Amino acid sequence: SNLCGDFDAGSDDDFPAIANSVAFIINHFMGFNVPDECIRIWFSGGRSFHVEIPYQVFDIQPTVELNQRWKFIVEQINGNLPDGCFPFDLSLYSNPRMFRLPNSYYPKYNAYKIELTHDDIHLPISEIRDMAREPQDALYMEAGYAEYAPVWKAVNWYQEQIEAWEELDADREEIPIDPEAIKAMVDVPVCIADLRANAAERLTRKGTAN
Repeated sequence: SNLCGDFDAGSDDDFPAIANSVAFIINHFMGFNVPDECIRIWFSGGRSFHVEIPYQVFDIQPTVELNQRWKFIVEQINGNLPDGCFPFDLSLYSNPRMFRLPNSYYPKYNAYKIELTHDDIHLPISEIRDMAREPQDALYMEAGYAEYAPVWKAVNWYQEQIEAWEELDADREEIPIDPEAIKAMVDVPVCIADLRANAAERLTRKGTAN
């Protein structure tokens, strides 16, 4: 999966701050020598800007935990955004989650998801919406994704993030579960109700297996 990010505006007043965030992301990854054409920016047709960078840039290998890894990484980026910026929407990394396709139509706004140049992000949102009234050709050939190569500064950055995520994940696994505390909870969601009913048995099985 590519690195995908979503800046979801609450109102049109948020778009200047979103443009600042996108500019920060562009400069951040260009600092790792990621080529311009690999940092792709899209207007969703509605109230979002999307950022996408090919997975090959980071030499990413398939894993079922990739959405969790990206969420952790994006949380770190959010924490380092300068003043005047707008944070990534972390709900994108829930499982499952859909990401609007290029040139898909957004009926509510009568607009399409279109690709933007790095300069376009600073245009008024009214002009960007006018650009999105019709489908647009992608700025870069989609077939080019297959030809992207690792950018080693970006690879090293990604590996550092994954090592930090794995360390944090290992710490979470060591947090003990108190079956009695779970049983005492009321008005809980289904997943917690299942833990309440079965946590003790699972802990016993885990202890036996170890």
